[in-house]
Amino acid sequence: MDLIDIVDSREENIGGCVAFRFAPCSTIASIPKDYKNEVLHPVVFKSGYNWLVGWGIEESLNFKDEMRESPQGTFYEKSFSCIIPKAINDNEILYHLMRNDTFVLCILDSNGNWKIAGTIDEGLKFKASHTTGSNYSNLNHHAVEFYGNTIKPAHFYLVEP
Repeated sequence: MDLIDIVDSREENIGGCVAFRFAPCSTIASIPKDYKNEVLHPVVFKSGYNWLVGWGIEESLNFKDEMRESPQGTFYEKSFSCIIPKAINDNEILYHLMRNDTFVLCILDSNGNWKIAGTIDEGLKFKASHTTGSNYSNLNHHAVEFYGNTIKPAHFYLVEP
């Protein structure tokens, strides 16, 4: 493969994520193959399923896709985290149900780019932890995280979920 120059993107460099969607791997029929790291067609869901909407406190959404090396080769360590305020019973029930499942995420960054993280075979795990703090000024919240390793980096997803 011939290498090219790194694209100069200094004029468009806003950090952070603004929204995300998620879906259990078991609800996805197929994810179209990427072309040059871009997924050009929509994810196909099994009948009756679609992306679920996630959200968190503004400026708490964080995505990492770190290239790592191992004796078996290159892999990508993924982590998406955010803060969801308040202890709400329906959310706590949902977090408990999500604990043994794996997920594919669709993440919108502050530059308007959607990225798809995880695959049907390499789904991301989920965890949540609840904190009330020690006084009135502390934030009562859940810190949630989707995490896992994949063989490929997160792809740009050119279809709005």
